[in-house]
Amino acid sequence: MMREPTVLLVQDNDVLRARSADALSRAGFHVVGAATGLEGVLRARSSMPEVILMSLSMPLIDGSQLVRLLRADRRTRDIPVVALSATDVGRPDPARLQAAGFQGWTAEGTDLRRMTSLVRTLVAPQVGRVG
Repeated sequence: MMREPTVLLVQDNDVLRARSADALSRAGFHVVGAATGLEGVLRARSSMPEVILMSLSMPLIDGSQLVRLLRADRRTRDIPVVALSATDVGRPDPARLQAAGFQGWTAEGTDLRRMTSLVRTLVAPQVGRVG
């Protein structure tokens, strides 16, 4: 029996993290949560998820800094990372996100169907990955 693909969800807002984790769990993913960027780095290294979802704006280490740390580590550099952006700050620039090391973006906690679909798309090529 195959294990559920693991998704690391790095989000400092407890309500948004719970809402997103619930949607991902119902879609068949094993969700590992992290409330800070530092916790996100540690959980990425320990759980080796197929996909990482992370908020762009977090205290101390924001999403852009966190993705740079992940890309600098040989253990985590190939894990797809999706930016979670608050809808009230506007749509992020896709070219800028790609240059920073993100594979895409979705709105934080609002369009859960789009989020799970994007994760499903990114997980498919990762399932056969050897860590």
